[in-house]
Amino acid sequence: MILCSQLPTAADREAYESLKNTPPSVATHPNTFAWFVLLHRFSDAIRNSWAGAQAAPAKGGDKKTAAPAKKEEAPKKKDDDDMDLFGDDDEEDLVSFYRFTMQLFSSLI
Repeated sequence: MILCSQLPTAADREAYESLKNTPPSVATHPNTFAWFVLLHRFSDAIRNSWAGAQAAPAKGGDKKTAAPAKKEEAPKKKDDDDMDLFGDDDEEDLVSFYRFTMQLFSSLI
């Protein structure tokens, strides 16, 4: 849920600051909204203490010495759409979750 690693980094702080005045919509971006609410719970002092993220090493490297990576394809599985273990998703549950998260978010601000 954190952008660059398992712990919040400066990238999270910068992204949070850019979204601070216009939070993401839970209806259209539920994961981003959850990330935003999580980061909102930290104080400014804590957010400012987060270290910068290390850039990921460049892929590819020296093309002359590195062999191209071969992608293994997973065996194709037969679709098993005839069994629904968890039942249908109810819009009613989504609406109640939306109302709860909006109420939680408004109590945090």
